[in-house]
Amino acid sequence: MNMKIQITILITMLLMFVGVSHAGEGWQMQVTASAGKAVNKMLIGQDAAAADGADALFDVPAFLSGDIQAYLSLEGEQYWQDIRTLCNSCVTSWELVVRSVTTGDITISWNVSVLPEGSTATLLDQTGGTAVDMRLQDTYSYPNTGERSFVIEVTR
Repeated sequence: MNMKIQITILITMLLMFVGVSHAGEGWQMQVTASAGKAVNKMLIGQDAAAADGADALFDVPAFLSGDIQAYLSLEGEQYWQDIRTLCNSCVTSWELVVRSVTTGDITISWNVSVLPEGSTATLLDQTGGTAVDMRLQDTYSYPNTGERSFVIEVTR
């Protein structure tokens, strides 16, 4: 293909993505797992047009490599982005899995300012047994002892 056609296709795809990401009401929150200089970013959220199961418009599969590998587990598959159906008066959960070959601490961070007013968010460390109110702190660190599972719960 010539360059002009490639650029046209790229611009069309970007415009479609912007249209999808702003369609309907909802929210998206970045969750970052880091170990030293290694960083892995994920995106969770809700949108009126999204499905609770895997869907190609809102969910992005994870391609894992590097010193830290973090992903959202959905239907037995690994994702970097998992946007769920928008709901009111409900609890929505995301399973987060983190593993790293590095030594030292791993830190998970987030910014809850994007969450709807009146909602709560909790990070549950399935391995360590700790529950973190994500509105009161914006990071959680733990010593790397291998793969670790978490659940993020948002209540609206």
